[in-house]
This record gives sequence, C-alpha cells and structure tokens, in this order.
Amino acid sequence: MKINDENLIDQLRNRNEKALDYLIDRYGNLLLKVSYSVLKDREASLECMNDSIFKIWNNIEAFSGEKSKFINWIVVITKRAAIDELRKRDKKVITALEELIVGEEQDFHKQLENKEIIDRLVKEINKMEEVSKEIFLRRFFMDEAIKDIAEKLEISVSAVSNRILRGRKKLEVLFREEVI
Repeated sequence: MKINDENLIDQLRNRNEKALDYLIDRYGNLLLKVSYSVLKDREASLECMNDSIFKIWNNIEAFSGEKSKFINWIVVITKRAAIDELRKRDKKVITALEELIVGEEQDFHKQLENKEIIDRLVKEINKMEEVSKEIFLRRFFMDEAIKDIAEKLEISVSAVSNRILRGRKKLEVLFREEVI
C-alpha cells in the first residue's frame, strides 16, 4: 500500500512502519526547523525531532482532529519537546552552578574528574544497542521509572531490568579496567 497524506494517520494507527518513513520524509524538515527555532543547536534539534517522531508514533491514538489539523498537532508536539529540552538544559546548568558554588567541600579537581567520568559514561552508553541505550537514557538521565520505560517501549518490566543489569555490569567492567 502506498502511503500518502490521505491515509497517513490511519496507517500510523495501524503501526505501519512505511507510514513512519513517510512521516519522516514528508514532515522531518518541518519538525527540524520547529525544534531549531527553539533550541538554536542543530544536533539537539535533530535529537528533538527524533524524540518528537517517537512521541507521534506512540501517541497517534490521541490525535482525534481532522486530517487538516495533523500538521498543527505534530508541530505542537515538537515545539513542546524542544521547550522541555531547553528547560532540562537550563536546569542542568543551574544545578551544575549550584553544585559548584555550594559544593565547596569538593575541590575543583574532584568536580572535573566527575565530569570526565560522566562524559566517558555517556560515550559508552551511546555505543550500546538502540533499545539498551534508550533504556539507560530514560532511566538514568530522564529519571523515568522502569515500569514507565517498559510501557513506552512496549517490552516487559523484566526485560528492562535485565538490560539495565547487563549494561551496568558492562560499564563496571570497563571502568574497573581503566582504573587498573
């Protein structure tokens, strides 16, 4: 079946992956521009666009408007996702500044060492399989509950827990090897 604007919403609801491809091809640039207008950062905007497409895919049942309103709906989702990302960024900067000011018991070198560890950790997480990476980011960076992650990714709670356990073990081994 050929996907077009007329059947896109129905095909997204039917979980047709070709509809997802069509959504990206047809509206990806629009969503990228919307996220960039808020974030002013290409890499963050691409990530936001991907998150928005993921939200559209997972929440298509919530769209109850006319087909002509679909573009407005996906733009609003993207803009809200970009604003949320901007807030998270601002919150991280504020938290980091507060820790720097308040955390006088930690010397500057200790804080720099912690940042290096976090950067290394993020690099290792980015090397993980997509599902595992998604789980780690949601659990440890977005602070989502395991149950919520399982629902969003449509896998069992035990599968999420197992991936976290295996991922942690791998990371512990990597970091232990670096210390030795």
